Amino acid sequence: MPLRAVASPVVRTVKQSQASGSTAIVQTIKVWNGNGVSISFYEVSEIVKRVWIDDPSQILIDTDGCLEGINPNCQSPGAGLIHLRRIQKVNIPGLPQAKSTHLTIITQATDGRRKAYHFQVTAAAGKPEYSQIAIEGDISYDSIERTPVKLNPRRPRALSNVRLPLK
Repeated sequence: MPLRAVASPVVRTVKQSQASGSTAIVQTIKVWNGNGVSISFYEVSEIVKRVWIDDPSQILIDTDGCLEGINPNCQSPGAGLIHLRRIQKVNIPGLPQAKSTHLTIITQATDGRRKAYHFQVTAAAGKPEYSQIAIEGDISYDSIERTPVKLNPRRPRALSNVRLPLK
Protein backbone atom coordinates (compact mmCIF):
# COMPACT_ATOMS: atom_id res chain seq x y z
CA MET A 1 0.00 0.00 0.00
CA PRO A 2 1.59 3.33 -1.04
CA LEU A 3 1.97 6.08 1.50
CA ARG A 4 -0.30 9.05 1.02
CA ALA A 5 0.84 12.49 2.06
CA VAL A 6 -1.74 14.99 3.18
CA ALA A 7 -0.57 18.53 2.62
CA SER A 8 -1.52 21.23 5.04
CA PRO A 9 -0.81 24.91 4.55
CA VAL A 10 2.60 25.91 5.82
CA VAL A 11 2.14 29.67 5.52
CA ARG A 12 -0.67 31.76 6.97
CA THR A 13 -0.79 35.30 5.62
CA VAL A 14 -1.76 38.30 7.73
CA LYS A 15 -2.20 41.70 6.13
CA GLN A 16 -0.43 44.63 7.78
CA SER A 17 -3.76 46.35 8.50
CA GLN A 18 -5.02 43.26 10.34
CA ALA A 19 -2.26 43.44 12.97
CA SER A 20 -1.11 47.09 12.97
CA GLY A 21 -2.77 50.48 12.94
CA SER A 22 -6.22 51.80 13.77
CA THR A 23 -8.09 49.08 11.82
CA ALA A 24 -6.19 46.19 13.44
CA ILE A 25 -7.84 43.35 15.30
CA VAL A 26 -5.54 41.32 17.53
CA GLN A 27 -4.55 38.22 15.56
CA THR A 28 -4.16 34.90 17.40
CA ILE A 29 -1.03 32.85 16.83
CA LYS A 30 -1.13 29.22 17.91
CA VAL A 31 2.12 27.46 18.85
CA TRP A 32 2.11 23.67 19.04
CA ASN A 33 4.38 21.25 20.91
CA GLY A 34 7.37 20.43 18.74
CA ASN A 35 6.31 22.88 16.01
CA GLY A 36 7.41 26.48 16.29
CA VAL A 37 5.90 29.34 14.33
CA SER A 38 7.88 32.02 12.49
CA ILE A 39 6.59 35.53 11.80
CA SER A 40 8.14 36.92 8.62
CA PHE A 41 8.40 40.61 7.70
CA TYR A 42 10.44 39.91 4.54
CA GLU A 43 7.57 40.64 2.12
CA VAL A 44 6.96 44.12 3.54
CA SER A 45 10.67 45.03 3.82
CA GLU A 46 10.32 46.02 7.46
CA ILE A 47 13.04 45.45 10.03
CA VAL A 48 12.06 44.18 13.48
CA LYS A 49 13.55 46.51 16.08
CA ARG A 50 11.96 45.37 19.37
CA VAL A 51 9.84 42.48 20.62
CA TRP A 52 7.98 42.00 23.90
CA ILE A 53 6.07 38.96 25.12
CA ASP A 54 4.10 39.57 28.29
CA ASP A 55 4.24 35.99 29.60
CA PRO A 56 7.51 34.23 28.70
CA SER A 57 6.68 31.17 30.83
CA GLN A 58 5.86 28.88 27.90
CA ILE A 59 6.93 30.68 24.70
CA LEU A 60 10.54 31.44 23.72
CA ILE A 61 11.46 34.05 21.12
CA ASP A 62 14.38 33.86 18.69
CA THR A 63 15.20 36.07 15.70
CA ASP A 64 17.37 35.99 12.59
CA GLY A 65 19.24 39.08 13.81
CA CYS A 66 20.01 40.96 16.99
CA LEU A 67 17.55 43.31 18.69
CA GLU A 68 17.96 46.50 20.71
CA GLY A 69 17.74 45.93 24.44
CA ILE A 70 18.21 42.17 24.17
CA ASN A 71 21.66 41.66 22.66
CA PRO A 72 24.24 43.86 24.43
CA ASN A 73 26.84 43.43 21.65
CA CYS A 74 24.45 44.23 18.82
CA GLN A 75 26.29 46.38 16.28
CA SER A 76 23.52 46.52 13.68
CA PRO A 77 20.12 45.89 15.33
CA GLY A 78 17.34 44.42 13.29
CA ALA A 79 15.69 41.21 12.17
CA GLY A 80 13.30 40.14 9.44
CA LEU A 81 11.94 37.01 11.07
CA ILE A 82 10.84 36.10 14.60
CA HIS A 83 10.54 32.48 15.69
CA LEU A 84 8.23 31.43 18.53
CA ARG A 85 8.88 28.10 20.22
CA ARG A 86 6.74 26.43 22.87
CA ILE A 87 8.41 25.11 26.00
CA GLN A 88 7.21 23.25 29.08
CA LYS A 89 5.46 25.86 31.25
CA VAL A 90 7.84 27.36 33.81
CA ASN A 91 6.59 28.84 37.06
CA ILE A 92 7.83 32.43 37.26
CA PRO A 93 7.21 33.95 40.72
CA GLY A 94 4.98 37.02 40.52
CA LEU A 95 3.74 36.24 37.02
CA PRO A 96 0.02 35.39 36.96
CA GLN A 97 -1.02 32.16 35.24
CA ALA A 98 -2.61 32.79 31.84
CA LYS A 99 -3.72 30.63 28.90
CA SER A 100 -2.39 33.10 26.34
CA THR A 101 -0.04 36.06 26.18
CA HIS A 102 0.33 39.31 24.27
CA LEU A 103 3.16 39.75 21.74
CA THR A 104 4.17 43.23 20.60
CA ILE A 105 6.54 43.71 17.65
CA ILE A 106 7.99 47.09 16.66
CA THR A 107 9.22 47.35 13.06
CA GLN A 108 10.85 50.05 11.00
CA ALA A 109 10.36 50.61 7.26
CA THR A 110 13.16 51.71 4.94
CA ASP A 111 11.92 55.32 5.14
CA GLY A 112 12.28 55.28 8.95
CA ARG A 113 8.59 54.96 9.87
CA ARG A 114 7.83 52.61 12.73
CA LYS A 115 4.85 50.33 13.24
CA ALA A 116 3.58 48.32 16.19
CA TYR A 117 2.11 44.88 15.52
CA HIS A 118 0.02 43.09 18.17
CA PHE A 119 -0.72 39.38 18.47
CA GLN A 120 -2.28 37.06 21.03
CA VAL A 121 -0.11 33.94 21.39
CA THR A 122 -1.60 30.74 22.73
CA ALA A 123 -0.36 27.20 23.28
CA ALA A 124 -2.23 24.74 21.05
CA ALA A 125 -2.77 21.01 21.01
CA GLY A 126 -3.27 18.70 18.06
CA LYS A 127 -1.95 18.85 14.52
CA PRO A 128 -0.19 22.11 13.55
CA GLU A 129 -2.17 24.29 11.13
CA TYR A 130 0.79 26.40 9.92
CA SER A 131 4.45 26.99 10.69
CA GLN A 132 4.89 30.53 9.35
CA ILE A 133 2.94 33.76 9.40
CA ALA A 134 3.86 36.02 6.50
CA ILE A 135 3.04 39.68 6.99
CA GLU A 136 1.64 40.89 3.68
CA GLY A 137 1.60 44.51 2.53
CA ASP A 138 -1.72 46.26 2.13
CA ILE A 139 -0.96 49.70 3.59
CA SER A 140 0.41 52.42 1.37
CA TYR A 141 2.03 55.26 3.30
CA ASP A 142 1.42 57.55 0.34
CA SER A 143 -2.35 57.12 0.78
CA ILE A 144 -2.30 58.17 4.43
CA GLU A 145 -3.23 61.80 4.92
CA ARG A 146 -0.71 63.59 7.07
CA THR A 147 -1.96 66.23 9.49
CA PRO A 148 0.63 68.45 11.16
CA VAL A 149 0.59 68.27 14.93
CA LYS A 150 0.30 71.61 16.69
CA LEU A 151 1.87 71.78 20.09
CA ASN A 152 0.51 74.12 22.72
CA PRO A 153 3.44 76.27 23.83
CA ARG A 154 1.62 77.33 27.00
CA ARG A 155 2.58 75.65 30.20
CA PRO A 156 -0.15 73.73 31.99
CA ARG A 157 -1.71 75.69 34.83
CA ALA A 158 -1.30 74.46 38.37
CA LEU A 159 -4.36 72.88 39.91
CA SER A 160 -4.92 74.75 43.16
CA ASN A 161 -7.67 72.43 44.41
CA VAL A 162 -5.56 69.25 44.15
CA ARG A 163 -3.48 68.21 47.14
CA LEU A 164 -0.98 65.39 47.00
CA PRO A 165 -0.31 63.36 50.13
CA LEU A 166 3.05 63.97 51.80
CA LYS A 167 5.22 60.96 52.57
